[in-house]
Amino acid sequence: MVLHRSLLRKKTLRHCLNSSNGWPGRGKSNVVLCIGNWYMKKTKIKITLVDQKGTLGCHRGHKIGDCWDYDTERGLVCPMAMHTLFPMIDILRYGGSLSVSRAGDYRFCCPDADVINVFRIEKTDD
Repeated sequence: MVLHRSLLRKKTLRHCLNSSNGWPGRGKSNVVLCIGNWYMKKTKIKITLVDQKGTLGCHRGHKIGDCWDYDTERGLVCPMAMHTLFPMIDILRYGGSLSVSRAGDYRFCCPDADVINVFRIEKTDD
């Protein structure tokens, strides 16, 4: 990726995109976090449906065991679940920490009271 000199001089936090056509969200992009002259690739996140506590089936048809890559398949995950997962994923992706479940991983529930799907989010080293 080639960055303009002005980007290298700034000490502010920026997102720099290296994509096929230069626009975020179109084509494959390699997103890099830029702080001054220091660069860090975004952590890859995997979402897995691990349990269902509610009495009804998922309205989007999700089943236990379904997995999604956050960067490439997040549009396939129920919007209600993504609304809950998005802040947690950002915390993990940018170096924060979350409360660990009894199972030893990060788990969060869908907000639909009839369904209550339980999702696990984890960092991957791809």
